[in-house]
Amino acid sequence: MRKTFLWIFAFVLIAIVVRGAILIVNARSVEASPSSSRMTAEVYLQDKPLHLELALTDAERQQGLSGRDSLADDGGMLFVFTQPSIYPFWMKEMKFPLDLIWLRDGVVVDVVELSPPNRLSYPATHTPTQTADMVLELTAGGAERYGISEGVLLPEIKQLRLGL
Repeated sequence: MRKTFLWIFAFVLIAIVVRGAILIVNARSVEASPSSSRMTAEVYLQDKPLHLELALTDAERQQGLSGRDSLADDGGMLFVFTQPSIYPFWMKEMKFPLDLIWLRDGVVVDVVELSPPNRLSYPATHTPTQTADMVLELTAGGAERYGISEGVLLPEIKQLRLGL
């Protein structure tokens, strides 16, 4: 009886360690951002690090990157939604151009570059043609830098979502 218990305990412990290692490999780190309470993660796309802020709540998604002066070339924001839907995005209070990437189950369904509005124009907006459950914002040119285009599977981003 004791031997059976030890085998079961060892198996469960190994399973927990393996699952943790998989999450660490796919999303190198998920932690609270030091500058805010927003969660962050580091993933690798085409062997290049991408440092993401995660917008998980309605308030975080509404704020997004608005009002910031810049974003690092290896930085981005991942908006995670509870249900797939058509999520339009706009450039309200943005000061720099962005690549917006809509994903569904880790597959890119739409990519667009949007420029910030000037003082006289209404903010640029884009509505994707397909439903999505995540939107990734990168600095302009980021999609090309990371080899992201419509139809591409981003398993690292999909795995990150599954780990949340």
